Amino acid sequence: KIAATLDGFLEAVLAGRHADTLVAVTRDHGNFEDLSVKTHTANRVPTILAGPGCRKAAEGIRDLTDIKPALTAYIREGEQG
Repeated sequence: KIAATLDGFLEAVLAGRHADTLVAVTRDHGNFEDLSVKTHTANRVPTILAGPGCRKAAEGIRDLTDIKPALTAYIREGEQG
């Protein structure tokens, strides 16, 4: 049920975004596959990027600590270009 709700939410967000908007969705726990775990796990943290430049922005993301620098670089490049 949670996955279906998330799927519907993401579908609506992506359908309603402007063509020049990057959408970034992530979370701070990698335990989506086992919701009984309430703390941080060693599992990968899911991150979804969609929109212009998403592949380039995603290249630098390997773990949670990479998300802020990757999105900051994306924004700065957009301000310069």
